[in-house]
Amino acid sequence: MRSSHDLLRRLSRVVGASLSQTAACPAMATTGVMNAQLTGASGFAQLPNPSAPGKNSDGSPPRRLSSHVRHALGSLASGKQSPPSPSTSLRAGAPEFVPSLSSRKLLSTTAAATADASASDTPSAGEPSPGALIAFQRDRDAQPSLGLVLESLGKSRKWRVLNIRGDKLALLPNEISLVLPGGPYEQPDLSLVATQAASEAADSSLIELAWEISDMDAAYTAPEMAELLFGSEPTAARCAAALMLLSTHSLYFKQSGRLPPKYQPRTAETVAAMRAQEERERQILQAQQAFRKWFTEQKLQHLNSPDAASSRAALEASEYAVKLEVLQKLALASPDGPVYMSDNREEALAIMSELQVPATADNAFNVLKSLGWWRKHDLLPLLRAGVDPAFPAHLNEAAEEVQAVPPPDLDAEGRMDLTSHYIVTIDDASTKEIDDGLSAEKLEDGRWRIWVHIADPTRWLQSPHSQLVREAERRNQSLYLPTGSVPMFPYSLAQGPFSLRTGAGPTPAMSVGVVLTAEGAVEDFTVTASLVEPRRRLTYLEADEVIAGGYATGDPELDGPFRAIHEAALLRSQWRELQGAVAIDTPEVEVAVNLNDDDTVKDVELVNRNRESLSQSLVAEMMILTGQVIGELGTQAGLPLPYRGQPAPVLPSDEYMESLPPGICRAVAVRNCMKRSVTTVEPGTPHAALGLPAYVQFTSPIRRYTDLLAHYQVKAHLRGEQPPFSAAQMLGMLEGSGPQARELMAASRAAESYWLAHYFAVQPRNMLYDGQLVAWRRQENGIAKVILDLGLEVTVTINRPAQIGDLVTVQVATCDPSVGQYTFQEVYVESSDREPSAPELEELESDSPAPEAPPADMPAHVAAAFAPNGLPFSMSLLHNATHFDALCPSMRASLPRAAAGLCTDGVFEAEHLNGRYLLC
Repeated sequence: MRSSHDLLRRLSRVVGASLSQTAACPAMATTGVMNAQLTGASGFAQLPNPSAPGKNSDGSPPRRLSSHVRHALGSLASGKQSPPSPSTSLRAGAPEFVPSLSSRKLLSTTAAATADASASDTPSAGEPSPGALIAFQRDRDAQPSLGLVLESLGKSRKWRVLNIRGDKLALLPNEISLVLPGGPYEQPDLSLVATQAASEAADSSLIELAWEISDMDAAYTAPEMAELLFGSEPTAARCAAALMLLSTHSLYFKQSGRLPPKYQPRTAETVAAMRAQEERERQILQAQQAFRKWFTEQKLQHLNSPDAASSRAALEASEYAVKLEVLQKLALASPDGPVYMSDNREEALAIMSELQVPATADNAFNVLKSLGWWRKHDLLPLLRAGVDPAFPAHLNEAAEEVQAVPPPDLDAEGRMDLTSHYIVTIDDASTKEIDDGLSAEKLEDGRWRIWVHIADPTRWLQSPHSQLVREAERRNQSLYLPTGSVPMFPYSLAQGPFSLRTGAGPTPAMSVGVVLTAEGAVEDFTVTASLVEPRRRLTYLEADEVIAGGYATGDPELDGPFRAIHEAALLRSQWRELQGAVAIDTPEVEVAVNLNDDDTVKDVELVNRNRESLSQSLVAEMMILTGQVIGELGTQAGLPLPYRGQPAPVLPSDEYMESLPPGICRAVAVRNCMKRSVTTVEPGTPHAALGLPAYVQFTSPIRRYTDLLAHYQVKAHLRGEQPPFSAAQMLGMLEGSGPQARELMAASRAAESYWLAHYFAVQPRNMLYDGQLVAWRRQENGIAKVILDLGLEVTVTINRPAQIGDLVTVQVATCDPSVGQYTFQEVYVESSDREPSAPELEELESDSPAPEAPPADMPAHVAAAFAPNGLPFSMSLLHNATHFDALCPSMRASLPRAAAGLCTDGVFEAEHLNGRYLLC
């Protein structure tokens, strides 16, 4: 501890009093100077300045002493010993170091050099020599380190130096900050000096005290700072301690020189600003720590109670809701989208930095999902596309208002009453948005007029600019996802007054009546607003049975019209083929997912679409016929409509097609030649793939926004009014709708891939799937397209000579349900050793059942293992989890033929895995 005389000698340079005056009259220092100034609010006092009242010699505001420094100086001036400061009392224990914040580092970088201080009696930095202790910095921003000079490295001008860890370093002269006084030293001295320096530097309050008594116009060397700090001859340990304090606590002094380093006191304003910045950073750090703690707790809570609905509500009510909403914007943004470049982006990146997570949109999505902001199986592509089954409250209210108070029917005078027609609707059993129906009217000449009746939502939504229509524009179309449908309109409308429901009474519709020539061409057509009353609803399966049963519908009033409709569909198909229509018949598979209430997966199924369904072909032909009629109407009237066109494809040569196996391979070859369809407002745009001179999609106004637009245009024309949209307006809307439709399609594919990955993840690890190589993607790399017997088209690498049409067996190579990725690889096994494919399993399970009772010669342990299944014993063999090394003769004889073919040497074993079976 320095003497009071020594400290007062330094203090006198600041207060303007001489050492002799202070020594001659100690009371004056206490009563005349110190007591007059060591008072005031906030615990700080100002030192007097003889040159100008209230200012320092340089004109800057006077520095303010902190309360503990003021107390120490007052005690010393009165001749009393100041009590030790809290930090000084820590010397008996472990040193306490306070790391500097980033702002201190920034503010402590080298500033413009000030005038050198006058020469003093303290040692100065000299040339290093063997045995000298030095302070060195290999990195300008690093803390100074101590080292012992061992030797000069000659012409390289480098010095061999031993550091405190015992490493030998080669240092350049400009890396040596200071040669410490004293010496020569040896290796044990290096550790001793370092320990003493750390002890001296333990009291961080010394640096503030030194600042209080320093000369603002001076630039201090390290030895001078040691004298200022410790009040005695600067030793090697105290010079090193001074460097440690100055580099660790850069609040009060800034480095203004490097070789040797010099330090200049900061102004009072700078110190105050840095203290304020430090406090701000402390508060920010405290808030970040609190946010991370809350985040961790919330994750654990959601993990233990994963109710997404309640979690979302709690998160939206939390103190961090604003931050989570910013992260949502980042998650839903795409790199090229406007949200990604918004003002919230920097804020979102800062939040992700707080959570110590790389700031990407995908990571933001995962962060929010881990908290319960989104449900477990919500998919980012769907969220980005704005796919949401729910509608905002104001739109649901608007839907209810439309039904409660229907607007006047603008087409009432022109609506044709077709309620006498026997109208049948044909859809999937699960369809609830029924937007088309069929009927046939027998004419006097014995021919039939085929009628296609389309739902008429514009009867209820008369303005194409209403909020419900704007929402339909935003949604673009109804989506049919593995987990269910996402409607374009609220369910109350789409499944209510908009739909052509049986038993709902007279329903507004748009009806298209067509008379065909004997060849199937359109001879005459009628397009009108109508009033219809559907009487019968059939599923595709039921309609197929009606066709197969000779059109016996069970209702004589429908039998004749149904036959006429089907025969018209066949005639139309033949006519279009003659016009160059291209028919592509490839398998289609749908993924059906059932979720439990807690969002866990109940089951995932693959459903094959029946490619041979005559009723589906019938409905498709009637929809195509309607599209042709509307296209011809628009062409004749010059109406701007969303015309769908497709350039004619350049088909493979007959020779090439004949070289391919008939069926799927040829269909895929034709499909690969097709060109992308386009949507335009130009009338008379041909659709080569359909074999039509013009075509407009018109039959799904509940489920497709462009169909709804066509309804507005056509109905205005039929009323003799100007269509609501000009060609330029329609083109602008189509240009916006196209990319949106493609985004929705991509999102739907992502959802399908996600759930297919879940499907394959729960199958047996070695499950085999048979398929056919139908096309090459990159033949030189062996990358092929394979259509599995499941109906799914996948990419497989074939590492052997192969050609289109070859049958292949594949298995899942990789599968990651979390990102919806899966890959297949080809496997080759002998038929007697391989596991059965899915179709073979079906054959195994559908073959003739074995006797229900166990054979008399079956071992008891085998019968006991079979009994719990409650299945025929031959089938139980496929389900049971027990391996059998022997079967009774009668049991072996009763095995299905396919299973017997897979037996080896009369031994048959089975293993049950997750509901699927491996046989070997």
